[in-house]
Amino acid sequence: YQDDICKAIDIIVSGEIMIKNMDAFGNVLTIRTFFKEDILGANLIFSKNNKYPMIAIAASACCVIKIDKDIVFNLCRMDEYFMKKFMELL
Repeated sequence: YQDDICKAIDIIVSGEIMIKNMDAFGNVLTIRTFFKEDILGANLIFSKNNKYPMIAIAASACCVIKIDKDIVFNLCRMDEYFMKKFMELL
């Protein structure tokens, strides 16, 4: 939900997720659509401002893998390749 704190990254295994923004007047704008193998939350998970600025809505039936912040941190610490690939997302 909008303004929730990002505590994990989400990897889309199947389906589509749309990112939408709602303004003060209730108008909704689709910002972006994510597809299979896209990752959500990588830009927020270690940020000081780690709240989701918009709403994520499933555009179709989805399967998502959620990886907790602590696990992402440990993977970055223990595996240089993982850390390099993760940093490329940012």
